[in-house]
Amino acid sequence: MSHRVLNPEQFFHASPHKMEPGTVLTPGGRSPNFQTDEPSHVYMAGSPHEAEGWGKLMAQENLGLRHVHVYEVHPHGEVERDTAFVNPVDEEGEHPDWWEQSKAKSATVRKHLHTISTFGPNFGERV
Repeated sequence: MSHRVLNPEQFFHASPHKMEPGTVLTPGGRSPNFQTDEPSHVYMAGSPHEAEGWGKLMAQENLGLRHVHVYEVHPHGEVERDTAFVNPVDEEGEHPDWWEQSKAKSATVRKHLHTISTFGPNFGERV
């Protein structure tokens, strides 16, 4: 089930970094969120829920990560759907927790929405 927001101009981003509104996100800016070769885009989700999902996945790859921050962001230039990512399908052919992601060359943080715990018994909870 997709939790896409109604406004197609709204995008959300999860990061282990605390950032202020106006911060410009660039590919591989501070440090990539995932262990990839060289990121060429800033990746964004269509809802805060989807961004949280990416944040939880990020925490599984970076075991020392304690918190992930979820931001509303404004992309710069053309926004493309990322077709390289394929979410697993369950027995009924459905995507149980479908996370789409989009990508742009850069984006600006509009506002910090919330922080989730990515460690210990409170994993996934807002803090």
